[in-house]
Amino acid sequence: IVSLAPSNLDVLLALEAGERVVGCENSSREWARSRQAEAEIALLGPDLDPDLEKVSELQPDLVLASLTVPGMERVVSGLARRGIPHLVLAPRGVDDAMADVLRVGEALGLTKQAVAVVK
Repeated sequence: IVSLAPSNLDVLLALEAGERVVGCENSSREWARSRQAEAEIALLGPDLDPDLEKVSELQPDLVLASLTVPGMERVVSGLARRGIPHLVLAPRGVDDAMADVLRVGEALGLTKQAVAVVK
């Protein structure tokens, strides 16, 4: 899994899926460094301009992208052009954030964990 926004990484960690992360944007650097001893986590650049070629090279099963900040639509378009499987999270409130947790959980086969997190 690749996370292209810090909030997406938070969702993955809440679902206890952090061990599946192979790359993240630079804002998550401290978390990635703490994991370096266990697994190599690629830092992909800033969330508004990640290195999509590097993302492609990682061959992720899923990329969690975001549309929470203007300009991120370029990232989402770049993922689509490259055929990289991705989910776009764009919560506008608590209900949206909870729905995104459920979507991510379902996509990762972690539905039970997602329901527990939402509760």
